[in-house]
Amino acid sequence: MSQHRPTAVLRDFFCEHTPSKSRVLALVGHQDGPDSLQAVLTCREPELAHYAAELLRALRSGSDAPS
Repeated sequence: MSQHRPTAVLRDFFCEHTPSKSRVLALVGHQDGPDSLQAVLTCREPELAHYAAELLRALRSGSDAPS
């Protein structure tokens, strides 16, 4: 049986803000190429985007969620 090796690894989450919207972006590392950013959430409130990024970071690392 062959071992499955992931070709992409989730590295971190970031926020991007414009006057009309905020986005949460996932930084994805690729085995055979450069890292990339993928949008995972778009909302109107920057605070919500920051909270979502913190929550996703906490869930990824297995630590307690932010309060």
